[in-house]
Amino acid sequence: MKLLQTVLLLTGLFLFSCGQKQEKSTVPAINTYEQLISVFPDPPSEYRSAPFWVWNNDVSKEDIDRTLNDYKEAGIGGAFIHPRYGLMTEYLSDEWFDLVKYARDVAKKLDMKLWIYDENSFPSGFAGGHVNEQMPESYNQGSSLSAVEMSKLSLDENQRVKYVFKNGNGEWQDITASAAAENGSSGKYIVFVLRDFEKSKWYAGYSYVDLLMKGVTEKFIEVTYTGYKNSVGEDFGKTISGVFTDEPHTNPGGANRIRWTPDLASRFREMHGYDFESNIIGLVEETGDWMKLRHDYQATILDLFIERWSKPMSAYCRENNLHFTGHYWEHGWPKLADGPDNMAMYAYHDIPGIDLLYNSEIERPDQFGNIRSVKELSSVANQFGRSRALSEAYAGSGWEFRFDEMKRSGDWAYVLGVNFLNQHLSLISLTGDRKHDYPQSFAAHAPYWKQYRYQADYFGRLSLALSAGKQKNRVLVLEPTTTAWMYYSPKSDKINTRFNDINPAFRGLLGLLEKEQVEYDLGCENIIRDHGKVTGEKFHVNQRSYDIVIVPDVMDNFEEATFRLLQKYVLNGGKVIQLGEGAKYVAAESSEELTKLTTQKSWIKYPVLTPQIISQSLIENDFRMRVEETGGQLYHHRRQMKDGQVLFFSNFSLDNNSEAQVSVKGASVEEISAESGKILPMAYQKSGDKVIFPVKLYPSGSFMVYVHHEKVVEPAPEKVVTRVPVSGSETKITCLGPNAITRDYLKLKIGNGPETDVYFRTASDSVYRHFGFPEGNIWFKSVQFKTEFLDRDKDYKKGDRFEVVYNFQIGEGIDYTGMKLVVERPWLYTVFLNGTVIQPEEGKSWLDPDFHVFNVEKLLKKGSNEVRLVADPFSVNCETEPVYLMGNFGLESVKHGWKLVAPKPLTFGSWKDQGMPFYGDGVKYSKTIQADKPGMFEIELPSWSGTVASVNINDKEVGIIQAKPYIFKTELNQGENMIDVIVIGSLKNTLGPHHGDLRKGVVKPDLFRVAPKIQPTGIEYQMIDYGLMEDFKVYALSIGIVK
Repeated sequence: MKLLQTVLLLTGLFLFSCGQKQEKSTVPAINTYEQLISVFPDPPSEYRSAPFWVWNNDVSKEDIDRTLNDYKEAGIGGAFIHPRYGLMTEYLSDEWFDLVKYARDVAKKLDMKLWIYDENSFPSGFAGGHVNEQMPESYNQGSSLSAVEMSKLSLDENQRVKYVFKNGNGEWQDITASAAAENGSSGKYIVFVLRDFEKSKWYAGYSYVDLLMKGVTEKFIEVTYTGYKNSVGEDFGKTISGVFTDEPHTNPGGANRIRWTPDLASRFREMHGYDFESNIIGLVEETGDWMKLRHDYQATILDLFIERWSKPMSAYCRENNLHFTGHYWEHGWPKLADGPDNMAMYAYHDIPGIDLLYNSEIERPDQFGNIRSVKELSSVANQFGRSRALSEAYAGSGWEFRFDEMKRSGDWAYVLGVNFLNQHLSLISLTGDRKHDYPQSFAAHAPYWKQYRYQADYFGRLSLALSAGKQKNRVLVLEPTTTAWMYYSPKSDKINTRFNDINPAFRGLLGLLEKEQVEYDLGCENIIRDHGKVTGEKFHVNQRSYDIVIVPDVMDNFEEATFRLLQKYVLNGGKVIQLGEGAKYVAAESSEELTKLTTQKSWIKYPVLTPQIISQSLIENDFRMRVEETGGQLYHHRRQMKDGQVLFFSNFSLDNNSEAQVSVKGASVEEISAESGKILPMAYQKSGDKVIFPVKLYPSGSFMVYVHHEKVVEPAPEKVVTRVPVSGSETKITCLGPNAITRDYLKLKIGNGPETDVYFRTASDSVYRHFGFPEGNIWFKSVQFKTEFLDRDKDYKKGDRFEVVYNFQIGEGIDYTGMKLVVERPWLYTVFLNGTVIQPEEGKSWLDPDFHVFNVEKLLKKGSNEVRLVADPFSVNCETEPVYLMGNFGLESVKHGWKLVAPKPLTFGSWKDQGMPFYGDGVKYSKTIQADKPGMFEIELPSWSGTVASVNINDKEVGIIQAKPYIFKTELNQGENMIDVIVIGSLKNTLGPHHGDLRKGVVKPDLFRVAPKIQPTGIEYQMIDYGLMEDFKVYALSIGIVK
């Protein structure tokens, strides 16, 4: 019967996605406790994470089989097929779509969902150069204007001069019509010169395209989507869930430029009723009615962007039963270079999305920690009834990204409204520069991959629970985007100082609201214009209604539609809380009506918002939290169900605990554990019609409960736990893989030239430049148009050669048995070791199928050992990369790098300090204990460092330790029990980066290009200390009930 209920539920969940041209339902399917818990332990694939599945090599069916099966085993529900730099397979070719069809077939067998990522790298719109090729006018009509200041007018006939302004007696005048007569004259001039987007290898040798131009998006859809529809269209809305569009934008293509499109001026006049061209000087100088001009200019750009990008994309997806998701350049708000209002764009997405990159809210406060960007997303999802909200997450966090950091950042995004995790990224290939592409990479090459199932299950359950029901917030905070429009200038030195107040003030306001546990949405004025209304004392934005509207202290302007709705709302008695001095403008013009409105009784003014005001005015009595001042960062998320509420709590702090007392209207409460998938009784008290319970979270901790409206679940009894230390055998320490050394410096010889000592990236660029590629490695941050890179191989013949030599110094006492050499794509070279040609072992690889393994135990010797790779002829695939030596040895720092020495037995402490600085796999710490009787025990790690620790009992993995307090509870049988704690490292120490100015949590491809000219000593390599720093402890638990 339970199986039948589950099948019926899943049919209800996803029936809307079947059938062509059907309007997709936006009503969440899970609305009751029973519906939720029936699938909570093992959520269906639709609710599980889906990484960017990066197709970045000569993609094969074997690659597809291998990676999709790896995902399935790890608990991942689907993938976004993401063409990305390094791709050799011709994009959008017949071969490409044959591989897509094959991927569809494999995914269908595995009950997984696939998504189309609609660009070759990013930003979306140019189709890997195909739009440019087929529609030259998409990029050569002028995309921006440069405002060039001149003290002597110089009108170059080769420049596309659009407008000329002259300052005379302090006034700017348009002299465009007569400018030729003044050419060569001295004075104060600003000349507006029309420019195209810059061409770049990132855009396949073309440039970005003008998405504001009519027809460009339609061409992009034709070029990109037609092939997918012809090949897998019958599975649109089924196995093929939807499309991800990445960072389309309105950036003018350079600093101090004004975004332009051919019919901008006519559209401006049509919208605003006055001439743009004769007033354009107001964008770069505070002259004339400059605030009005700047405001109206941004409004025009937004209108064009929505009309010519969002609407055709949204319409196509709806007509073809595809979920439209993706994101824009939302992090720079309130800067407007990349788009006037990203929040407005979300209204056209079935699954609105953002990206949250890196792993440092200090180094990159615009990413994780940026409350606004997530609240924009969740607010639109609430207002439009979208049950799902996506975050592309974790890019550039580094190979060293730990499980507690993954959970902490993911929890923070989820508690603010995300419920679809899209990991950035999962690389099919690590060859060449691909391994440096904003690591982490969520795939089988990650040492923690066997443990990743715990993360995948956790976020799958969290996605399910936080997609259920509805989040209903009663407070609307207006976002001051149109205020930014008035003050922003494309010329950075002409931005009005008021603009600089907006971000810190608004960020501070949202931080205060979150700290005080206020439940609110953000209001986008463009959305309010199209979807706002007022009924009585309610302010509505589409499907949500609000009792209170907050006007931030940096909101100087209302749009006309916003003002008229506020006017009606306030006159009806609706409550507005104005902070600071309040708005002065309507549509960037002074308004006496606005001044009068702010004198109404229900328009309440506060200089600042205080916790006392918040408690009295913004918090409902049916839900209250008293948060203790512990230094933690506690957030909550509440969802309303038919028979109860889901409450999720998260502590974003990595260092401090969070504690709170929660009072919520309900009959009873129980824990729904996303970690275990179990429904657990919990301690609570009843007080009238409310339940009261404590929330105590360790750093990076989280907690989720279900509050029942009527169902009564008995509270768990209060328990007293006594911990009794249990001694065990001496701990045995075992390395689970061979030690490794990464040789990143080498000798390079091109043709008959001299031999030079260089860093591998320098060598690679030098080789490519020599063979006709002036920018160096063509696969580094480059998009191949069709097969133009690969086609160059026919230009090279025997004698077009280069060679590289890697030296390994070996000391006394080394056992060479089982030692291996690893070389990337060795078929491109003749490989020598100490003068002998060697061949890889059949079918053997390490980390990547193209990292081939050579058995070298019989050719190594004490002293200097040379690995020589000779490419003759050169191939465009010859990326010079490190080689690796693996075996049973230790490493010792020397003047230039490392020397192999005899290994020593491992002890507690850092692996790096014990001769294993490059080692990234696992080390097992094992001991046997005697349990006097069966029962509960705790395993504690007092001091350790790793991405995660796996706990095995009697050779069976029973769980992981990932976050403070670093304790794992488990049952042990009576008698002897073997306990293994396996600490897992990362590929950071193996693959880097190892040199330069490295910042924790911000790892970009260019960091791998930075290194000293001469190889430094080994101890100067920047490594992480991994290992169990002191022995783990075991405690027997005695549990008593408090009566």
